[in-house]
Amino acid sequence: YEIHRITNERVKDCPKFKDKVEEIIEFIGDSHLVAHNAGFDRDMLNKDMIDAGWDPYPDSRFIDTLKMARFLYPQDKKHRQDDLCVKFELDNKQRMQTNIHSAVEDTALLYHIYAKMCTELKEQSLSPYDFTLE
Repeated sequence: YEIHRITNERVKDCPKFKDKVEEIIEFIGDSHLVAHNAGFDRDMLNKDMIDAGWDPYPDSRFIDTLKMARFLYPQDKKHRQDDLCVKFELDNKQRMQTNIHSAVEDTALLYHIYAKMCTELKEQSLSPYDFTLE
């Protein structure tokens, strides 16, 4: 609740992960999953996958933008998504003012961060696939 302002009451009639897991798997397909601090997202997703009776996704399917940021900007003390928004002059005022995380907003901001870091990686003859959890 502190992070998203979502209450149990608000989601009580929503479908459970296990009821949507096949749609989620189909949506992901054979794509890699890009996340900031991907280990956290991997752990949550894989726990739900296992609980629903499916195999977890391997570490090699997760590209970690936090790992990329630490590599590209070792001189920076902080590598949080909000810090990278400031670095790349991305408008995250709504997120900062409310201190509420929205999956939609976080995803859109991370897309722009990822694109900028991929450009820098390419200049160093590297790829985002060099930053999987594996």
